[in-house]
Amino acid sequence: MSNAQGSFFDIARMCASNALVEKVSVSSTLIYMQTSNDPVSSNAWYYNNVNDKDIDMHEAWNIETGLGSQILVAIIDSGIDWAHEDLGMGTDGYQNIYLNPGEDAWINVDTPSTGNGIDDDNNGYIDDWKGWNFHDNTNDTRLNAGHGTHTAGIVSAKTNNNKGVAGVAGGWGGSGCKIIPCGAGPNGQSMVEEAVDGILYAVALGAKVINMSFGSGATAEFEDAIVYAYEHGVVIVASAGNDGVQPVMYPANHPFVIGVGATEYADLRRPNSNYGQHLDMAAPGLEIISTQELDNYGSSSGTSFSSPMVAGVAALMLSQNPCLGPRQIQDMLTATSEKVGGYYYNYTPLIPGKSNELGYGRLNAHDAVKAAQLSTGQGIDLYMRDRFNDTGNDAGYIFTWDYDESPDIWVRNNPDGFVVENQVHEAQSFEYGPNDPFYVYVRVGNKGCTPSLGTETLSLYRSVASTLSGWPGDWNGMGGQQGAVIGTQTIPVLEPGESIILEFEWAPIYNIGHCLLARIENSTQDPITVYPDNMADDIYRNNNIAMRNVFIHDIYPGVQKPVIGGIVYPYGDFVAVGNRKDVKMDYDLIFKSPDDEPGNPLTKEAEVVLIFDNDGWDLLYPYMKDRTDIRILRDQRVQLLSREVKLNKVSFPAQQRVSIYVSYSFLTQEVTNKSTFGYHVIQKYSDADPNAIERWTGAVHYYITKYERDPFKARAGADKSIREGDVVTVTANTIQENAVYNWYDESGELIYSGSSFTATPEISKKYKLEVIADADGFKDYDSMEVKVNSFYLNELTPNPVNDLLTVNYHASDANQAFLMIVGSSNNYQSSNYVLNTQQSQRVIDVSQLATGHYQVILVCNGQVVDTKSLVVN
Repeated sequence: MSNAQGSFFDIARMCASNALVEKVSVSSTLIYMQTSNDPVSSNAWYYNNVNDKDIDMHEAWNIETGLGSQILVAIIDSGIDWAHEDLGMGTDGYQNIYLNPGEDAWINVDTPSTGNGIDDDNNGYIDDWKGWNFHDNTNDTRLNAGHGTHTAGIVSAKTNNNKGVAGVAGGWGGSGCKIIPCGAGPNGQSMVEEAVDGILYAVALGAKVINMSFGSGATAEFEDAIVYAYEHGVVIVASAGNDGVQPVMYPANHPFVIGVGATEYADLRRPNSNYGQHLDMAAPGLEIISTQELDNYGSSSGTSFSSPMVAGVAALMLSQNPCLGPRQIQDMLTATSEKVGGYYYNYTPLIPGKSNELGYGRLNAHDAVKAAQLSTGQGIDLYMRDRFNDTGNDAGYIFTWDYDESPDIWVRNNPDGFVVENQVHEAQSFEYGPNDPFYVYVRVGNKGCTPSLGTETLSLYRSVASTLSGWPGDWNGMGGQQGAVIGTQTIPVLEPGESIILEFEWAPIYNIGHCLLARIENSTQDPITVYPDNMADDIYRNNNIAMRNVFIHDIYPGVQKPVIGGIVYPYGDFVAVGNRKDVKMDYDLIFKSPDDEPGNPLTKEAEVVLIFDNDGWDLLYPYMKDRTDIRILRDQRVQLLSREVKLNKVSFPAQQRVSIYVSYSFLTQEVTNKSTFGYHVIQKYSDADPNAIERWTGAVHYYITKYERDPFKARAGADKSIREGDVVTVTANTIQENAVYNWYDESGELIYSGSSFTATPEISKKYKLEVIADADGFKDYDSMEVKVNSFYLNELTPNPVNDLLTVNYHASDANQAFLMIVGSSNNYQSSNYVLNTQQSQRVIDVSQLATGHYQVILVCNGQVVDTKSLVVN
């Protein structure tokens, strides 16, 4: 389905590129800043800050304030002072407290005991006109109301009523999103059962958002209640905890709950805010101003007051588009969160876009509400996401090269992909076994306001992993990329906001890098728009197409190495690069680690080696030779030495693609405690579009996890000195595990595999030892030198000697040579004897030398090269 806004700007760009057009102007609306008149909220730094370290609340109110909204938000907390002037009925004549229409009104609206004493709606709670106190089993939730009143005011204190504070979803001079008070009792005294009852009660009353600013233990009943609420379309938000440690507390760490941490003025994680893998996002949690008991106002800090800020924004999003479900709300909130604090937002490659400190980032209310607004539609809108910050709309993110990392497609080695893990569904590396299938899971959602028909289908295709592909040739087997359909399934009827996960069994070709493509087909109301020969646009501009072009490699002891054509390869995978067009084209190829990845890049801790076939080598070698960031190796291999290596303006003939095996081998003497690494192979057109920043064709993504192991060191042995023509044995010290020992000469040629070898070098040579552990491919290097002496002494005869000494020597290649006979320190005598280098023997009369010990020294070309001991009688 094409995007109208995207198409409009495409037309503008086309006009601008026309030589006959001097200027193109695109008109837009004026946006006035909505600023509430609530006096106390002037101190709400987190709504609108001069340094923009805020949640853009005023900008969000330009879109939606919650005025007249039908969205109900349940606050499961200590209690709520529903009589507060900025929550309940005040002099402004309206309130943001939900009044249960199934119960008769109390005779005195401020006195819970004046109800009729009848359970009018038969829900098990008598006179619950303004919520229920589950801790004290009463209809008065004002008991223990301190914490909960503050929380409720953040969500929906009446806004722009010239009084008190401004709630996130408090309306605008009129009623906003309504609060359902659910009292769970005071801190330290409340029981999990009371929270569970609160959840079930809120769902029954029609709450669309539940906020839980507390932590607790997990029970089966609590788990069931969360799943029940989620399946009934309720967005659940909870605070991460205030211990400043990992992990995030329950229930915030539940996959169906949006777990929220706290930030402070500088957009950093508040030190006492819990953090870790299960944190979804963060919101300001320092000096948050809100309602307090008995018509008071004040500020408090903690994740308890970050969570309701997110809950309030969720209520605004649902006010804009009530057809969205909890999955869509969570995806949009996290996709639009701002990457603040300077943290690394890819700390685990399996969950791109996420940091350990703030999850996907700090709340941006405007962008989240805007995403919901853009998703508004009355028809069917089945979709899958392209990347972590995809809000689910056509062209719903800023286009870049990683449009093909869909989080809605994942592969498992066993049929366990329906089990929720780590708040996302994790993909695994292939573990090949005899006749073992793999399982691919695809998540599809409906963010339209009309149920799907139940006739739409989901087709899953596979092709060779490539940086450039096109539909349909590369996916139906007609384009030479071994493409094929894995399977097609009918998508059941999906209600508005509902999502489903479909499972496909798959038996891939052994040790071939695969790319997966999912397409929602057979939809008459939401068809796919095909962009011929442009898969990037197909995916970007259709929210019903998604691609997964990702390799996940876990390197642990015993993991199977690839064996291709009978050859054992290093760990890695093939990727195809090249040209699909019918004319010659220039492309740039980029091999890189993520720009903001902390610690060493992969090229620092491992050998990253590209292995080419004949066609690939012939084409790409001219672009790789004579470079400082590329080392040419043997057998059509090169090692990449820098964090980023670019091959610019590679000229590909028409319809030529080549295969590159991208491999890596960790080095035991270079590895650190860093465990995860990202690596990307990217292709783009060399000539930039004048109306665009870059013209990406695609990328293949490698995510590598290595495990800690005992280090080992290669030891080639000490240097050896031999005479010309001698045989020498070179032996490595073996390590304490099975390994491969390879020996290379100075040109890098492999000369022997084994722990020792013999040689008869004619000249001095250095030998390089490579030791590769069988268990995990880790390796280390060492070297040694065999020095071949061309000048040396042979026999001295006789020895001991009385008069005539025969000296046998070898100095045929020397320019000049002589002998020195030097006495010991207590009988020092020295005599020199010039040698004929073309002879090998000289007789010397030593009868005049005193009895004693001497050294016979051979000097060639001014250097001492050999010595022997002599005794004169």
